[in-house]
Amino acid sequence: MWADPFGVRAQLGLTQAEMASALGVTSNTWARWERGTLAIHPAYQLLLNLIEHKTDRDADRVAARLHQPGGVRNLW
Repeated sequence: MWADPFGVRAQLGLTQAEMASALGVTSNTWARWERGTLAIHPAYQLLLNLIEHKTDRDADRVAARLHQPGGVRNLW
């Protein structure tokens, strides 16, 4: 099952703009993913699943790393 974009963002306590920036997409793209009006590319779905799995274990650490310059690249 694919991760829910809103659920992942809510776990991290990030705004749409912060999450979009961390993933390297526009805020509009992220908002459309959350509303379900734009299909999420499978690579991003996989990335969201990995983030969701990591946040289950350590949400504060993941959120802090996403806030750093480089966004999602800081997770690994």
